[in-house]
Amino acid sequence: MKAQQIQIIFLCILFMNFNNNVNAQESTAQKFKKLDWLIGKWQRSNAKVGQSGYETWNKVSSSKLVGRGFTLEGEKIVFEEQLEISIKDDQIFYTVSVAGDPKPVAFKLTSITNDAFVFENPDHDFPKKIAYTRDGLGIKAVISGEGRSVDFNFQAQVPAEHGYAEINGMKMYYEIHGAGRPLVLIHGGGSTIESNFGRIIPMLAKNRMVIAVELQAHGRTSDRNADLTFEQDADDIAALLNHLKIDKADFLGFSNGGTTTLQLAIRHAKIVNKIILASALSKRTGVPSGFWDFMKQAKLENMPQELKEAYLAVAAKPAGIQVMHDRDAKRMVNFKDISDKEIEAIKAPALILIGDKDVITAEHAIEMHKLIIGSELAIIPGLHGEYIEEVTTLKNKSRQASFVVPMIESFLDK
Repeated sequence: MKAQQIQIIFLCILFMNFNNNVNAQESTAQKFKKLDWLIGKWQRSNAKVGQSGYETWNKVSSSKLVGRGFTLEGEKIVFEEQLEISIKDDQIFYTVSVAGDPKPVAFKLTSITNDAFVFENPDHDFPKKIAYTRDGLGIKAVISGEGRSVDFNFQAQVPAEHGYAEINGMKMYYEIHGAGRPLVLIHGGGSTIESNFGRIIPMLAKNRMVIAVELQAHGRTSDRNADLTFEQDADDIAALLNHLKIDKADFLGFSNGGTTTLQLAIRHAKIVNKIILASALSKRTGVPSGFWDFMKQAKLENMPQELKEAYLAVAAKPAGIQVMHDRDAKRMVNFKDISDKEIEAIKAPALILIGDKDVITAEHAIEMHKLIIGSELAIIPGLHGEYIEEVTTLKNKSRQASFVVPMIESFLDK
């Protein structure tokens, strides 16, 4: 062998050893960064007949990904698990909490590349190993152990359309899912599309076009030099629909979004078909008196952790969470009643939803029901937003959306 060839081989061996040493010295943070491709919404392409499966992942900090896997049979959730990948004691763990199981199970990272990773727990019965591989716009996940394995093939789930529109001096984010008659989803205070409606969008989008929006200073939508008002929110949504060339739509507003929906029915009646007022407030007497004292002292640290994580998962500027909080709090402190005359003038068919342990009182919902001629009212067991499985209520594991969504669709289809 020529001396030059020997030298080249020797240099290649040195390079390989150097590369291996670099990989060996890769920090835990650098390894964790390689998981970013997992972030997003994924739909299972090999689900059983009659079922649809989904997995979603959000990054809530530089050391934590949170996910959720669930399987639908029609509109009923038949399986659900909460997922987390996080750094603990300079190790990376994949933790799975399955609904109904007594405690979560943790798997330790044993292998990672730019396009694949493996977590293992040899002491667990099944699975002992969880492996993900990225392939273009898809993911193949395999759980295995005890001589058997199950494959989960996922494709990226993206809205039919999503993006930003220049609306009244701000960049307004929206998503469109499904096809059919349009239904606009309007979130509540301190919330995002995912935190309020993440559980019900897949159900609703099977039969109609779902347009989900984020309002001023919330989620991915920018702020502007103006306080929040329900009237302006209504005007912004009307302008967005005009931008999207949608002449008329149904509207589902939750909490503050319900109040915005009232303003849409009052200010923009021509674009409103039917309205669903979910825990909507129209008068200061609609909540216990202590609510207003609490709002005067509202602080970001008291904001539910689930809402903080949902905001940070999608917002371009994490510091904007303080702006959102302060604008929401100020609007509520200065809340002005909507007059009976304005509410009575609403002609759109209305469905009023409320929980029997809601922040909004049942008496308030009943009064609104009396004022809106021909409206329907449903008082559902549970907390504020539990009936749509809003993110702060998930720990209750009530799965009320499985019967509330058919109720909503029955109303819309009349």
